[in-house]
Amino acid sequence: MKIAVTGANGLVGRHLCIYLISKGISVVSITRKACNIEGASNLILADFSDIEKASGLIDGCIAIVHLAALTHSPTATYSDYSKVNVELSRAMAKAAAKAGIQTFVYLSSIKVNGEYTIDKPFRHTDPPTPQDHYGRSKLRAEQALSKDCLNSSIDLIIIRPPLILDRHSRGNIQMLSNAISWHLPLPLANSGNRRDIVSLHNLSSLIYQCLLTPGLSNETLLVSDGAAMSTTEIVKSLANNGGKRVLLFRMPTFMRAIMSKTPKLKYLYQRLFGNLEVDINHTLNTVRWQPKAQTPSNLYE
Repeated sequence: MKIAVTGANGLVGRHLCIYLISKGISVVSITRKACNIEGASNLILADFSDIEKASGLIDGCIAIVHLAALTHSPTATYSDYSKVNVELSRAMAKAAAKAGIQTFVYLSSIKVNGEYTIDKPFRHTDPPTPQDHYGRSKLRAEQALSKDCLNSSIDLIIIRPPLILDRHSRGNIQMLSNAISWHLPLPLANSGNRRDIVSLHNLSSLIYQCLLTPGLSNETLLVSDGAAMSTTEIVKSLANNGGKRVLLFRMPTFMRAIMSKTPKLKYLYQRLFGNLEVDINHTLNTVRWQPKAQTPSNLYE
């Protein structure tokens, strides 16, 4: 089995390639710049909109896992996100059709569902409610790819991960990791919330199992480690993994109330103290996959 992986030099891409290779999969890594992954055929595609060249690079593969995306960029406009996450994804789908690819796995985001949950976890059938440029661009990409792959008779599998917990993750994890490294006290003692996460191992193993599952087509799969963590637990896990000590203190209740009701602070409040849970029952029932139970000793493997 020969699989192409775009964005192979990213956090998820590199781990996925190594995981697939360990399972005996022949991997073709597709990146904009030189990337050296031992055991993979490392190919450069400087322009992802070059359909002719892209189709030539992935010729002979039976599936492509499209990870390349614009993610955490505070200065990016919606147009920037759309160009990379929508238009270049569609170009890769066209290249896949030209190369005779059978399966297109697209890594989307739980942000398509929304930023937080209240009474119940997100489900794959929930109406999308993206709140930022990134989430909206991922939704548009899903919608466009669904049409493109249907017209090309390519089996499309969409995977929406929540927070990917790794010490090298960007975004909020990077912010927390930096605060821990700088020994800054954090007002996150006893946050009391529930946030689903996914480890690199479990995400890679799900993608691998999707590639092995016959007849899987036009599916949207939510993924997690199967056990939610509080922000307090996430911070402690990051600190322990990095061999650091972290100073946590309680934020007074009245300050949390002010944050939750102040428009400019509400987003930050939800990220720190809000819930984000996902229901992975559909994924478990559709794919023969079970998340590996994560412990402090194997969470970052």
